[in-house]
Amino acid sequence: MSDEVLKLRGVSVRRETSLLLRNVDWTAHEDERWINHRPQRGGQDHLAQVAATVLYPTEGTVDVLGERLGDVDVFELRPGSA
Repeated sequence: MSDEVLKLRGVSVRRETSLLLRNVDWTAHEDERWINHRPQRGGQDHLAQVAATVLYPTEGTVDVLGERLGDVDVFELRPGSA
């Protein structure tokens, strides 16, 4: 069994004419802790929303806890929502 909890491949988010994220690849493992710290808001907010399954990417794939976003009910993935 893999220890990957989050895997993004080729993730892009576009809203109308704005490209908010472009071609992001990121894998987070069970024993890792990540912080995304910048003084200004920007793409990192959208990346966090995709990782939290709040924002669906325009392109690419997102796997959370071994389940593909779009193939699973995201409420089953969120703690305390089942």
